[in-house]
Amino acid sequence: MNRWTLTAITGALGLLLGGSPAHALNLTANPMNVLSSGTYNVTINKLNALQYSVAVSGNNDGRLVTDGSGPQKHSVGRISIGFLRADNTYIAPNEPGSNGGTTSGAGFVGAPWVVTSNADVVRFNAPAEINDVAQFGGNIFNGIITMDVADTPARVTAALQNGTQQWYTEGNDVNFGGQGDLTPEPGSLALALPGLLPLAFMLRRRRSA
Repeated sequence: MNRWTLTAITGALGLLLGGSPAHALNLTANPMNVLSSGTYNVTINKLNALQYSVAVSGNNDGRLVTDGSGPQKHSVGRISIGFLRADNTYIAPNEPGSNGGTTSGAGFVGAPWVVTSNADVVRFNAPAEINDVAQFGGNIFNGIITMDVADTPARVTAALQNGTQQWYTEGNDVNFGGQGDLTPEPGSLALALPGLLPLAFMLRRRRSA
């Protein structure tokens, strides 16, 4: 491999891996008490300076039925999301600009959820249990959170609840564009792969020669 080919491949990989950072925060909400069981997946994306999307879905884990260790894993009927600055003060959410709801699936009926907020967090509440987030997957909650001010969070918290069962997770040092719990966006990788294919063929051809 000559140095020009090596330089081209190195540059392409640099664009693929070191380009604009993704804005997706993927978290696992774990039980907060002995009555709770299993986990939920929480994904938060920065859409623009003021808006974030949130998606919540149940993972296929936890107690299928009530047993000696506790009750069956419950569905989720309340989702509370908070954004905090580095000094642990909350970035105030904008209630009228926030909305969300579940899709249908796994025996649950999709519906818009009721939104409430205060100076700390925005809360999404299912109008009825049949509209909950399914405990073992099958449907999903999708929501939009709008903030009052454009301020980069240093930490994001997510609390899920239904009755006495509670789950919690948080992302530390998130900064939505810095390091931390950020993961590469699949779409960005897919767009870069076609540009790498000619280089791969070039390298293979040289080795064959």
